[in-house]
Formats: sequence, C-alpha cells, structure tokens
Amino acid sequence: MVEFNGNLIAGTYKPSGAEVYSYNGSIWTKISQATPGQISAGGTTGISGVNALTVYNNELYAGTITPSIRKAE
Repeated sequence: MVEFNGNLIAGTYKPSGAEVYSYNGSIWTKISQATPGQISAGGTTGISGVNALTVYNNELYAGTITPSIRKAE
C-alpha cells in the first residue's frame, strides 16, 4: 500500500486477475483497467498480483508478480 494524492492505494492478488484500488477514507474505487489482470492501458495482461507500489515524480507505479514494472494509469 502507498499514499497517492491523499488516497490509500492497494493492489490485489488473484491468478491472472490483479487489480489496483484507491481508498479515499470512505469508499474503495478500482483504478486499474477494466480487464482484470491488466494494470495500465496497453500494458501486460494476465498479471496475477501487485506486490509493490511506489510514487515517483508524482506518478504511481506498480510492481507486479508477473515480472514487469508498469505505470498505473
């Protein structure tokens, strides 16, 4: 988990269906792509889990169990 723009960001684990969510203090909102297992637009599909999140230059990045690093959009 990481704080980004005042929200708590968390990634999930589900075989080929990882997702990223944002929590504003009252509700969770999915911020990854509509297709489960795809974190960023045009990115790798079939991702099973998000095991790291970080903010760099005011952008959110997700490290995934499927070996890749993608900018979360």
